[in-house]
Amino acid sequence: MSKKIFVLGLVLVFGGSLLLRSDFEGLVESWLPGDEAGLASGILLGGSGKLSTGLKTAYRRVGMLHVVAASGYNVTIIGGVAMAVAVKLVSKRWAILFVVLSIILYMYLAGMTASVVRAGIMAILTYAALLLGRPADGYWVLGIVTGLMLVIRPSYAEDLGFLLSVAATVGVLQANPVILNVVKDPASSGFFAMLRMTFFGDLKTTLWAQLFTTPIILHYFGDLSLIAPVSNALMLWIVPIAMQILLLALGMGVVWPFVGELISYLAYPFLRLMNLGAEFFSQLPLASISVGKMSWVWVGAYYVLLIVILSLRRRIQASLDPSLRSG
Repeated sequence: MSKKIFVLGLVLVFGGSLLLRSDFEGLVESWLPGDEAGLASGILLGGSGKLSTGLKTAYRRVGMLHVVAASGYNVTIIGGVAMAVAVKLVSKRWAILFVVLSIILYMYLAGMTASVVRAGIMAILTYAALLLGRPADGYWVLGIVTGLMLVIRPSYAEDLGFLLSVAATVGVLQANPVILNVVKDPASSGFFAMLRMTFFGDLKTTLWAQLFTTPIILHYFGDLSLIAPVSNALMLWIVPIAMQILLLALGMGVVWPFVGELISYLAYPFLRLMNLGAEFFSQLPLASISVGKMSWVWVGAYYVLLIVILSLRRRIQASLDPSLRSG
């Protein structure tokens, strides 16, 4: 019972702190300098408004502006951190309940944007399925949640963040980064093998996500980042590390600001490294090219062609491996 009370206390503290979004931003800005504070705020709460114009352009050119837009990646980190904490304290049922509450509270903290709501509901349904002992098919969950959100609020169909979030999620599901033949057993292969596993995993996921989001980006901006796969693969690992440090700093800082400030200093080298990386990659020749805005007709044609190619790819794979036919 004491463990349950402890977890409930964590939920209440986290829930109360959510009412202080502006205070959170103020704490981060008082602890960290300039663009590092802007990046920290964006990683935690979403939004690139705190970044300088030049750095915001750099992140857009290297295809990494998504790191300062609260989305499925942030929700995944929140869920993972919450589960890692709760599973050591309480039973599986209570741990999943704690994770679900944490995700709901984070959705509120991040401003209930369309992309965060979509990711949050998907995560909640997935954890609910886990609680019931049933598998959750990512494509079905994505389709149901996306359809319901569009029915409830049709204006989401014009929300760029929502469209990119849905398209990127399809790409991530296609990537299936868990299945990698780079290292047979990364846990026992040493640090560099695990690092290589992470690099190729992020690279594969980024390529698939970019494949599905490119037409939408071209429709709205007409710019294509050629360096995005490499920049994401090399720098995306920084986000969960910085986010976990900042979450701990804010959790402590709400009660003891001085302790929170000291912890936030640990995140500074990672934030600085990411900003420097974005600036470096953005200055490379052909990091981003302008190809002109794509009409919705061509966007539709792109996706139709992509679906046909993927269907043919699956059929070929199934013919070569009979075990895939049931999938």
